[in-house]
Amino acid sequence: MEKLFKFGNQSLNWLFNVFFFLTLFFAVTSPNIILGDNLKTGAGTTVFTAFCLIIIAAVIIGLITYQDFRDWAYQTFVVKKISTAGLLLGAVVVWQIIFVLNVHPPIGFDAGAIHDALSNTTSPEIIDYYSLNYNNVPILLAQHGLVTIFHTKSWLFVDLITLLFVDISALLNIFSVMMVDRKRIGAALYIHALWLALFPMIIVSYSDTWVLPMVSGYLFFYCVLSQKRFKLWVRGLAGIGFGVAVMAAYFMKPSAIIGAIAIALIEILFKLKKRKKETNKNVFLKLALPLVTVLALGISYFTLNQKITNQTYIASYSTRHIPAIHFISMGVSGDGGYNPKDALEMAKITTVKGRAEYSKKILVKRLKKMGIHTIPV
Repeated sequence: MEKLFKFGNQSLNWLFNVFFFLTLFFAVTSPNIILGDNLKTGAGTTVFTAFCLIIIAAVIIGLITYQDFRDWAYQTFVVKKISTAGLLLGAVVVWQIIFVLNVHPPIGFDAGAIHDALSNTTSPEIIDYYSLNYNNVPILLAQHGLVTIFHTKSWLFVDLITLLFVDISALLNIFSVMMVDRKRIGAALYIHALWLALFPMIIVSYSDTWVLPMVSGYLFFYCVLSQKRFKLWVRGLAGIGFGVAVMAAYFMKPSAIIGAIAIALIEILFKLKKRKKETNKNVFLKLALPLVTVLALGISYFTLNQKITNQTYIASYSTRHIPAIHFISMGVSGDGGYNPKDALEMAKITTVKGRAEYSKKILVKRLKKMGIHTIPV
């Protein structure tokens, strides 16, 4: 068992490092950040990008050239990192609010379909959309609930809610770091300040952003649940919170529970690790906490599923639902984004079985064509 644990742990670390490197590599080679003329997008370097590059270059030159500037930077950003990072994060939140108040345009695509359904639920186009894209009913119900409470359905309102959810997610992430290692709080504050300052998705009120506090929530609850320094009742509440957050994330955006699946697999792996003989109390804790978490998962799933299944706000036809394999197939086409041809086929094929078979067929075809490709420099 000990050897199996070591092999599994090393394999997971290797896979994580490989996939993390690939994510970073493809991010920095994205055509969206190419300097100069961008032949792929037809755009050039923006004034904002150029301004940021000038600032970065000036800072680097200053650090290399001037000792006084280097000493000041060390005292400000390293010695007093908590205060400095906290102020930067606060300034970024102010910047976000100013940005949303001035930039809250109508958004098309799925976000637009959700917003349209806040005013009109009877048009054939809306009914057909939700019959095909039934996965967007949960976020529609969530937005409808908030609109009912606050009596406004403006784009500014839903964007402000989106901003709130994104910032709550960042706050929960920082709390998670605090649970694990307080010495890393400064780094967490810096990272989140940078992320939030460059995150334009706060004006897109869609599941990509609305699911963030749920994902950060179950990560936070897991951090509390895994800390033995907390009392049993605190960890029990964290287990309940974990279960509720995972199920809420699942219904908001199914792929968001990948982190929870990874947590479960890691926990199973660590059970293989050789341990000393444990007391009855420890055995009870090992059984009680997972049981509470599983019960919370089950009850949350049943409750939310019943709520969504029995909703009467928007009509939809189950025979029109798009199967999950469609999104997998679409994800391996082109750059992995929206594929209009696939979407059209989903609308044309009349049965769920037929749509699933088509998606499976096209997925296999695309996978066979895929290989290792070089990226031109």
